[in-house]
Amino acid sequence: MSSVDTFIGSVGFSDPAYLAERDFTHGENMLRESSSPAIAAFLSNYTAVAIERMDWRSVKIKLVASAYVTHDLPPPDYITSVRSLVFHNGGILLMRNRDGARILPGGRLESGETLLDALRREIREEAGVCIGDIHRLGFVHLRHQTPKPPQYAYPYPDFFWLVFRAHAHSKHARLQAPDEDQLSVEFVPLAQLGGLRLGPLERAYFAAVTQGHSKNEGSD
Repeated sequence: MSSVDTFIGSVGFSDPAYLAERDFTHGENMLRESSSPAIAAFLSNYTAVAIERMDWRSVKIKLVASAYVTHDLPPPDYITSVRSLVFHNGGILLMRNRDGARILPGGRLESGETLLDALRREIREEAGVCIGDIHRLGFVHLRHQTPKPPQYAYPYPDFFWLVFRAHAHSKHARLQAPDEDQLSVEFVPLAQLGGLRLGPLERAYFAAVTQGHSKNEGSD
């Protein structure tokens, strides 16, 4: 078992509550030390607001992800995906799948796309809504904890997601391609999120917006 796995197990990353400051800083330092020198040097300029373990069972990939709230961009060659909190008239876009609820829809960049083009396409494909008033909120650093899969075409072992906040032009969200994984999509009142089991990353970005830690100058 790696030192990162030992740390994760000791503090319980599956719990969506924020970590104690001492343990959180210890875990953040461990993740930086396990990253490539270039990535570690970049991350040394920032402080993570949440850390979470992810298990992509369908592709047998395990990751440790750390969330940062900043308008700065990570190294472009390592950015694979874009995601966003999406608001409309006092509500937030909530997607449910068989693993639970999530409020950061999005997905991978396609060849030739700009970051904003990819984000607009992903939200439209997943929820059927068009978005505007888009601002950068931060980035997620993800670090593989499992061997590189065969024919893996993405950066390894480190990569980044860009995280935005945006507003939808319509409240009429709908699944574009319902399947056994995606169950529903809708706008729900912000107060309703308190009763949902969201992960640390999503809670951290939601708090950054609702508690006034995010400003408008992060637009692209």
